[in-house]
Amino acid sequence: MELDRLGRKLLLGALRLKDAGEVWARIRAYGHVYDRLETHLDLPYLDDGTRAHRLDVYGDTQRAAGPVLVVIHGGGWVAGSKATNESQAKYFASCGLRVVNINYTLQPETDFAGQLADIFAALDWVAAHARDYGFDMDRLFVTGDSAGGHLALLTALTASSPALQEYYGVRAGEWRIRAVAVSCPASDLRGDWSQAETSFRLLGTLLFDEPRKGAEYARMASIEYVLTMGELPPTFILTTSDDTLLYTRTRRLHEVLDERGVAHRYREYHAQSRARLQHVFNVTNPEWSESRQANTDILTFFNELQP
Repeated sequence: MELDRLGRKLLLGALRLKDAGEVWARIRAYGHVYDRLETHLDLPYLDDGTRAHRLDVYGDTQRAAGPVLVVIHGGGWVAGSKATNESQAKYFASCGLRVVNINYTLQPETDFAGQLADIFAALDWVAAHARDYGFDMDRLFVTGDSAGGHLALLTALTASSPALQEYYGVRAGEWRIRAVAVSCPASDLRGDWSQAETSFRLLGTLLFDEPRKGAEYARMASIEYVLTMGELPPTFILTTSDDTLLYTRTRRLHEVLDERGVAHRYREYHAQSRARLQHVFNVTNPEWSESRQANTDILTFFNELQP
């Protein structure tokens, strides 16, 4: 719908991503460092012909099986694509991971259940093609940023929870998520979105505009609320106090995990090579020294968990 496209453009501007085309061009340009990586692009994980159900695979798939990282892009659940995370995905692949960078259906064309169904289908594809691409399914990791971080956490919790699988109409396949890493994640969707600042009011309209999407729907999509319904694997959370969108909520997620004894590692990064950082800096600006440190810390976290 034209209104949906207009809404996304307005949202991108409100979220200070109005120059998203320029940002993505810079990300792709920086990606030339990794041009020699083995790549398999736009592979369908569902055979319906839509771009929303395609993924890219990066890494040396000809050698012995290695750890696999599934990347879930951000964009407020309503925008973005795997292209946003291309350079970060290539970086992780250059460090020895097999990386699967996925698209998924955006809202309001679908809802959280539909997005989880897409991610579960992508994970099923990874499991089914483990031998083809050298994926070690005993070392399956998931990462996401912003809204993608929320979906990564919700995916991990749902995969371990029959109750959440029933609620969302999905079923975990022959895979188990070993660990999760999230950058500046959204987590708590409860509250009155109509009273939020302009950008979040618009986002709330796109996410919760149908009568059935009431308080229960928002609660069941909130990580803090569903924590007790599933088991979160070891989790790495990174943020920066320069994140004007989600810093407070990300820090609160860390505090809730601490209170409930959920194993996780929390890191805040501070600007050293520039005046300030920003929301999901390690994805939008992977060339920054702070971003390289954050992405290296994610790798270290994964390596510590490998059998």
